[in-house]
Amino acid sequence: MPEEPRPEPPKWVFWSTRESIDDDVPSVMAIVETILAVPAYWAIAIYFQTYWPLLLSMAIAPLVLLRSDESVALGVRWFMAWKEKVWDDHRSYGQLSGRERAQVWLVGAVAAAGGFAFAYFASRHYLIGLEGWDAFWRGALISLAA
Repeated sequence: MPEEPRPEPPKWVFWSTRESIDDDVPSVMAIVETILAVPAYWAIAIYFQTYWPLLLSMAIAPLVLLRSDESVALGVRWFMAWKEKVWDDHRSYGQLSGRERAQVWLVGAVAAAGGFAFAYFASRHYLIGLEGWDAFWRGALISLAA
């Protein structure tokens, strides 16, 4: 028995469904959500004076919007090449070249400096006026995060 032809997808839908997403049909609620979410995010960021996430999202958003099937495939190829080079490399430290050893030390130094900087600034902010076990547990959490 022959299959019935699939009906023409609608131009708009009120709520998104898996089928409407697969057919690239815009939904009214997705547009309303976007229109409301952007000013709400800005208002929250400005009210609480958290500007770095706001600036970071402004810098990254265009990169996300430029996504295509070809760019996703290229990203997967780059990731797999990096994975094979870095994670599937079972050489010991002594077998690495001089440049690779310098990279290991550079990554370790950057990680240590980042951890120290995080611990310093977090401690100055979250340990003010605390004593005893309160200070100990918060300090332990900060060191764990660092």
